[in-house]
Amino acid sequence: MIRTLDNVDHLVYAVPNLKKAITELKKRLGVEPVIGGHHRSQGTHNALVHLGKGCYLEVIAPDPDNDTFSGQRWMGLDLISKPCITRWAVKTNNLNRDRAYLSVVDPQLGTLKGGSRKKPDGSKLIWKATTALPDPAVELLPFVIDWKGGDHPTKSLPQVCKLVELRSTHPTPFMIETAIHSLNIDMKLGVADEVSITAVIQTPDGTVELT
Repeated sequence: MIRTLDNVDHLVYAVPNLKKAITELKKRLGVEPVIGGHHRSQGTHNALVHLGKGCYLEVIAPDPDNDTFSGQRWMGLDLISKPCITRWAVKTNNLNRDRAYLSVVDPQLGTLKGGSRKKPDGSKLIWKATTALPDPAVELLPFVIDWKGGDHPTKSLPQVCKLVELRSTHPTPFMIETAIHSLNIDMKLGVADEVSITAVIQTPDGTVELT
């Protein structure tokens, strides 16, 4: 089976400040991230960039207007000091099968949970996915997500960018590599002391790497 990037659903670009990140990404990518919405139960809000083929970049940050959230925010947000890709998601229509690949490496990543958020136009996105944990800062194993046959975040986004390559590093990538390749994803894995995820994105002004 040929591995591709077609089933990559989205990349999570965690940032300390959403407004500042939108300004910086507009300059780097040639397109302004579109405000997405609020995750009230997680204390976060986001903005999105279409990366082609039903894939998007989710720019996520602590929500300063959420005064009810307590605890540790998801996606490694409370563990970063600068913008970086901390998580990524794979789309699926068979959650039970695909979460089994993740559970072999880390049983916590096989737990299923439903979620939703309101879009600015008042409509709602609904999904079911394996758990995205608050730590570590960067998690190389993806979470898998099923949009339940409904709306998808990319449907209302302009497309001027394209994800062309996905790379990562990990101190011991061997078990992780098996799980990722079982999901039929073409991610290049290398050995390094730190865990990292790098997206190579084609923009109107050339190629940009986000890590």
